[in-house]
Amino acid sequence: MTAVEMWVECGRLALLVAAAVAVYFGPLRSARIAALRQDLFAIRNELWDRMREYGTLDATAHRGVRKMLNMLVRAAPVLNLFSLLYIVLRSPAPVEKSEEPALSALIEEVRDEQAREALRQAMEAATSVVVRQLFWRSFPGIVVTPVAWAVLRLLDAISAARGLHDRSREWARKVIFRVGQDNPMTCAA
Repeated sequence: MTAVEMWVECGRLALLVAAAVAVYFGPLRSARIAALRQDLFAIRNELWDRMREYGTLDATAHRGVRKMLNMLVRAAPVLNLFSLLYIVLRSPAPVEKSEEPALSALIEEVRDEQAREALRQAMEAATSVVVRQLFWRSFPGIVVTPVAWAVLRLLDAISAARGLHDRSREWARKVIFRVGQDNPMTCAA
């Protein structure tokens, strides 16, 4: 390949990358945000229906979970790995403890077992939706996650070959499974 052909190929590659970024930040970004919001609305509405069925609409834990879901809906446009990393790295000091009890403690105070389980399921569903958003629907996640997943698979293979401690292998397998389970393009270990 001559130098001129190399520059032509580099130009083509740059155009394709620019087109992919334009498509991602144009119509796909709006669709991604709408999908996240729709998933969160579905979780919130399902929780409301179940709490009404169990007669626990006025529970503090229910209001707290709904408030959390509403905050996630509002944060949908900026929810990606880069913004999360920025928040973690730029936070000036540890967050002060609030006088309010934690949401998990409020859930445990709910008397009805079915309502408590519905609240837990809503929290798990919201976590799964946000993890999927961070790792498989955002541009940074699409770029970073497959590489990290492959590295974890490699580390698992190395630890198996060297006969390293089972606990470290089990941890790697859990991470590989967790990251891979929300991605339809991978096979979870």
